[in-house]
Amino acid sequence: MAADDTAQSNAALFLHLFFAFIFVGGTITATTLRIAALLSPSTHSIVAYLGLTRRLWPIVLASLLLTVAMGFWTVSAMSLNYKSTWLAIAYAMVGLMLLMGPVSGRMERKTREMAEKELKPLGGLEAKQTPPAADSPCSADLRQRLAAPLPWAMDVTLIASIVVTIGVMVFQPGNVKPDDAG
Repeated sequence: MAADDTAQSNAALFLHLFFAFIFVGGTITATTLRIAALLSPSTHSIVAYLGLTRRLWPIVLASLLLTVAMGFWTVSAMSLNYKSTWLAIAYAMVGLMLLMGPVSGRMERKTREMAEKELKPLGGLEAKQTPPAADSPCSADLRQRLAAPLPWAMDVTLIASIVVTIGVMVFQPGNVKPDDAG
């Protein structure tokens, strides 16, 4: 029976870490694409980068939810206390991520739509597939929206939440192991 418990614990932990890596990698990739959009001089590139980011977010959300589900399985399989301090901190960080995600996503969508509207005089959205001979620079309004501090503050907060979550998962502050309690 102990071998079965170990196998279940190992499987749960493996899947938890597997989905966590996808989540972290997807978040870093999405943030990198946003930085590329900010640094891009052309509207076409901005639309392309933000379009890729839009396609990435469902993967990021699914991997976060699967990470949480596998985390609950790991806690159960390892007979850990759901009320541990380190898990409470992790729950709070995941809640923060789930609250910020939709807000950040809406702001990013509006920025992408603004960039797409700037392309319409140049041939509409199909201009994304065939770039014109002279790439169009983005407007000052679009540049200002890309550089707005609130979305960037949310990105930094999201990444900080991920770092805190990883830290509490690794170091487990407040966790008392059965051997240490006696």
